[in-house]
Amino acid sequence: MRRVTFFPIRILAYIGLSLPILGCLGPCDQSKVLSHRMEPTLCKAIMLSDNVIREHGTGKLSLIGCFTTYNFPILPFVAPPFIVTVLVTNLEGRLQGFPITVRIEAPGSGHVLASSMAQLNSEVDVPRTEIFEVPIGIGPINYADPGIYKVKVLAGNEDMGERDLTVRKLAVTQS
Repeated sequence: MRRVTFFPIRILAYIGLSLPILGCLGPCDQSKVLSHRMEPTLCKAIMLSDNVIREHGTGKLSLIGCFTTYNFPILPFVAPPFIVTVLVTNLEGRLQGFPITVRIEAPGSGHVLASSMAQLNSEVDVPRTEIFEVPIGIGPINYADPGIYKVKVLAGNEDMGERDLTVRKLAVTQS
């Protein structure tokens, strides 16, 4: 099987996302940022959004309504469909039906709540440096409990990587 890796993204700033984990928005004391308990890490490209638009002509993607966490007023809650966009590289040659699968798994049990697949195809041989932007639609999911759910990405049946999807119940405040 061809080796598949994620393309590390540096596009967070381009799409308007900040890095609050750093604890600063401008120049800051790096000694406070890199404490013994916190080391910033470049995120793999597994991005969650409400919608994706591919521009005609250029093929550029616009991710609409990007998110990292669900904050629900009540649980259980059925979340609407969303898109998982992954960036995949390190493939080469002509691709015919190369499967990329996304699964949403429950915390603790690993029970698969949703699964969806896309296939990569190319009409010509692609170089190993080619980066594929793969948006994959996920249907509605019933989140029964708060917790850290896993968004897993597979190429064929091989695990490529994962990211967290945090589900929280909002605290009700009395006015």
